[in-house]
Amino acid sequence: MGMARREPQHMAFGAKIVHTISSKVTKIGAIAAGILGLLLIPVGGWSLKSNWWLVVALLIYVIAIVFSVVVQGPNSEKMVELLSSATPGEAPPAQVPELAKRLQMGGTMLGVAIIVLVLLMVFKPGS
Repeated sequence: MGMARREPQHMAFGAKIVHTISSKVTKIGAIAAGILGLLLIPVGGWSLKSNWWLVVALLIYVIAIVFSVVVQGPNSEKMVELLSSATPGEAPPAQVPELAKRLQMGGTMLGVAIIVLVLLMVFKPGS
């Protein structure tokens, strides 16, 4: 979307691609990773009572998935709708810059959540 801001004529296409990838590929991968992660708990012999990092990781994962579905998904859909309804050659609708900021901030928060999850899973602090 950063590139689309420099070339506004491609903004609608960029929004559609980002929305499609996040709603079809990323969401499915995130859900599969969560299911596989839950299956690894008994296989690895981990206990939720004695591994605080695992509880924290599960909470972060649930919050990230809920945020993705409840906030990012609808905002992404709205961005596609706004940009698709805009007339080519004209400035994008007034709501687009604010919505773009929210999407960018949400994406950054989700990225940080993923990094924290990976660090918790790799280093398993306290175990």
